[in-house]
Amino acid sequence: MMSINTNVLAATSQNVVRQNARITEKGIERLTSGVRVNSASDNTAHFAMASRMEAYSRSQAQSSRNANDAISMLQTISATGLKIQDIVFRLGELTLQADTDTMTPSDRAALNVEAFGLLNEWASLANNTRWNGKAMMAQNWADDEFNIGTDAAGLSFSLILRDWRPATNEPSATADISVNGAANPAANPYYNLTLVTADENGTANMIAGDNILHAADRTRMAAKLALSFSGIASELSRIGAYISKIEFAERSFTDDARLSETSRSKIRDANYAEEVTRYSRSQIISETATALLAQSNNSSQTVMALLS
Repeated sequence: MMSINTNVLAATSQNVVRQNARITEKGIERLTSGVRVNSASDNTAHFAMASRMEAYSRSQAQSSRNANDAISMLQTISATGLKIQDIVFRLGELTLQADTDTMTPSDRAALNVEAFGLLNEWASLANNTRWNGKAMMAQNWADDEFNIGTDAAGLSFSLILRDWRPATNEPSATADISVNGAANPAANPYYNLTLVTADENGTANMIAGDNILHAADRTRMAAKLALSFSGIASELSRIGAYISKIEFAERSFTDDARLSETSRSKIRDANYAEEVTRYSRSQIISETATALLAQSNNSSQTVMALLS
């Protein structure tokens, strides 16, 4: 039917052009952003899923960074601990060397000066080793909580680290707070290593200047060093166990973040082959509909031709 009051063909063409314009606009948005689900209106369920996965992925990535920071901190302590262990080894050698009767008093005095310097260096390393501005070896860490993740068991753990200073505890101090301490410091005089001066005599059962000048003092020094050998080895083993545990946790965080990001990408990111095909189709339809709209608007000219 030919009608001039209602141009059905033009109305139909206009509707197609309007719908296709929305499709084209959405296609341009996806192609320029690379994202299929740009807002909740695109796909409510997928938008919520992608948001949750992104939040989880970012939290796991941060947990991985936290774990790496903890590993770096413990490695700093371990590296300095190995240097202190070498000092203790050398102190043991000097004590044994001074114990032989081939040494003259002046020889022992020379060895004692070296021992004095090594013990001061031990104290310096323990007092000045820092990580992120915090003294790491000049304090006792008793059950400090380290949090490297969220919302899962095993991501928070207690960290026990002993004081590495050679002269840390009085005989009445709490047991097991120093690497060179015994289980019962009050009952064990061989607890601290202190060189006040290079030639000061040691005193039994007291915190005093240790030396390797005299036989009795060498005996006390050897006993104290034996505690240090044991305590340092135990502490380094503990730190190594912490590092191993955190390394496994860090790998888990990294894998979780990667897999979550992969899943989010499959849900949210645009498939360019599909989007380009859809965009090309909408372009063709748009051009065709526009041409037909122009043609339908000319239908009134046919009526005028009939009337004339």
